[in-house]
Amino acid sequence: LATVLGHEMTHVEGRHMVRFQRSARHKQLGFGLAAIAAGVIVAGEEGQARRSGNYGKAARIRVLSEVIVGLGLTLAIIASVNGYGRNLEREADHGAFNKMTAAGYDIDQASLVYQALLEDHGDSGKVEAFFFGSHPRLQKRIEAAELWASEHPNRAAEERPGDRKAFQRRMRPVIREDARMNLDLGRLELAQHELDQIMEQMPNDPEVHFLAGRLKMKKAEAERDPATARRLEGEARDAFQHSIRLDPRRAGPHRGVGLIAYRNGEFAAACAEFRQYVELAPAAEDTDSIRGYILEMEQDGDCS
Repeated sequence: LATVLGHEMTHVEGRHMVRFQRSARHKQLGFGLAAIAAGVIVAGEEGQARRSGNYGKAARIRVLSEVIVGLGLTLAIIASVNGYGRNLEREADHGAFNKMTAAGYDIDQASLVYQALLEDHGDSGKVEAFFFGSHPRLQKRIEAAELWASEHPNRAAEERPGDRKAFQRRMRPVIREDARMNLDLGRLELAQHELDQIMEQMPNDPEVHFLAGRLKMKKAEAERDPATARRLEGEARDAFQHSIRLDPRRAGPHRGVGLIAYRNGEFAAACAEFRQYVELAPAAEDTDSIRGYILEMEQDGDCS
């Protein structure tokens, strides 16, 4: 949040919108004059071809001129204006890093903003970014943030260790919740980064271990190598069971263990975990579905 706010504040302080619009107007005027000049030259060539009786050549010149003068100059304007826009975006990024460093924020976390965008949307190709993108490529912005962090130690935070520790304590549940949302959105690498960070600070939090189990399951489901998928599934089961040991009244981990056991043909264990889940979360959206699993196993004689 500090990275985004610092970025937008720099846009305002630097009057970037005014500079951008002024630059765009100047460039449009320049390209407009170029279009007029090109039109005069092409019209002369077309007229000469007609006078010589070469009407086919004249027609080709007209079509070609419409493409070059029309589409070509339009793309040139877009590329030029957006190129200037990318410079302003870089300036805003650096302004954000400056503000964060001065305020004592952890500048090492700034690159996570661009990492989230990269995981959501991917990075555009070089041609697309040049012609149509107003922001620098996300990978470049990640690298720029990491370089800035390495070159600018966060001395302001070091001068206020008490405040920093208190802030970190308050932020623990926020980061944990952000990890959950990133997990739901499929940003697995970012969720992993946040869970690793919180696991060190809250090793006995059952929700952290539950989220770690969900993350392992998602990775197992996406894994093509069967051996790696089985290993990840085993790690997910361990995380769910650890969460249950820390707080047996949490419903989600019971569901997680039950699904893994069901997939592996361990129906007695699956039935026991599913029954716990239904008891603890009778109004959950998938409770009827889980009851269906239980009924199936009861009819097959797999539930004790």
